[in-house]
Amino acid sequence: MTDAVESLSVDTFATLRQEPATDKLIAGVIVESGKPPTVTPNLLIYREFHRTVNDGQTQWEARASHTPEFEVKIPGGLVTVTGNYRLEKTARATQAGDRRYEGFRADDEVLVVGKLVSQDEPFTLEAQVVTADTLER
Repeated sequence: MTDAVESLSVDTFATLRQEPATDKLIAGVIVESGKPPTVTPNLLIYREFHRTVNDGQTQWEARASHTPEFEVKIPGGLVTVTGNYRLEKTARATQAGDRRYEGFRADDEVLVVGKLVSQDEPFTLEAQVVTADTLER
């Protein structure tokens, strides 16, 4: 678990408005966006890696990230997640030939760290980190 996640308490829908300029942590489930997933394994959010071979050594090289706006269902309501966030531990990984994808599908559980940018419903969180880490401490 990252330091950013470990140092925060989970916010509920009711507590998101408190101290809006501070880092927030939400825990919930990714909601189906209605937009079709962009890669074969139905990942809505992902990192893409390409296999390379140098001097007989196989390596996976990061090539792209697909980190769109998405919604997370937390107790009490929905939160829109935006921003240029970093994917850390992911819920799923799949490989198709020389490409590997790590990411999330609808209904996967996530933790999101970010700042609240909209204090009115629907809440919007500008994310810094999205992870499949758990809150076990």
